[in-house]
Amino acid sequence: FKRAGGAVMFNFVLALLVRLPGLGRADLWGDEILFVGLASPPLTPGGVLVKFWTQFLSIGHLPFGALIHNLVVWLFSGSVADVARATALQRIPSLVFGSMQVPLIYLLGCLLAPRRVALAAALLMGLLAFPVYFAREAYFYAPLTFFATASGLAFLLPILKGKLTRGTGWSLLLLLSATSLTHINGSTIGLAAFVVTLACLLVNRYPGPANGVEARKLFARLCGITLLGTLAAGPFFLQKLGKSSPMSFQQQPGLLEIFADFTGKSLLGMLPIGLALAWLVLALGLWAVFQRTEGRGGR
Repeated sequence: FKRAGGAVMFNFVLALLVRLPGLGRADLWGDEILFVGLASPPLTPGGVLVKFWTQFLSIGHLPFGALIHNLVVWLFSGSVADVARATALQRIPSLVFGSMQVPLIYLLGCLLAPRRVALAAALLMGLLAFPVYFAREAYFYAPLTFFATASGLAFLLPILKGKLTRGTGWSLLLLLSATSLTHINGSTIGLAAFVVTLACLLVNRYPGPANGVEARKLFARLCGITLLGTLAAGPFFLQKLGKSSPMSFQQQPGLLEIFADFTGKSLLGMLPIGLALAWLVLALGLWAVFQRTEGRGGR
């Protein structure tokens, strides 16, 4: 990371230049209108939290992204006559989150691959259609992808260094909590990290330079932190358990609806060949991480 400053700045500026032009040209559309109604002034940050908690069954989303959106828009609302119709202002929080995610992808790539691969990954994230689209939409996806990427960095750093500092531990907990509380599927990020660390503990094999008792202590701590970060959204999910959502067509139980939502968005929301290729790439990537860290002392 010591020599990454230039590349980080390059990726951030490139992402910003691609995402910024014409930000307020198009009117807000369906999902954006709903989001702005939930997250914008005159609602206060406290009002946003209360609204998401009391109406969670009908809203179906978690509040943290909306809370940050509210805080950012409040800063500029005094200079805008009609906040709800200020399309560029409403999209600025997503623009910032989406632009900041691109250099994080580069840093994440540097942890696991040569710098040219990390740069290629960052360029793809900076230029491909969906990341650009999410960063130009006033909605939940830009903060979700930002916090998920930052969580990945905070999770991998202690594994590859072989030690977990107090600062990194707290950062990981807060970032995973933010990811879980930003979108209903954000909890899958912490859950995946928890499963990986738990699996390492169960089979007693650990990537990274730590070994023996130190490795077990490290992964036990990571296991606990990732579980806590995942459970940050627990009160909202508990509210949903056993209750039918007004959005469900057949008034199915809340637990079944949660299961359908997770599987639909995480596993089934693409062509079967795309799903198979995605899982294959993930499996090969995990195998490569284990092979690389075991054979090269953590790098």
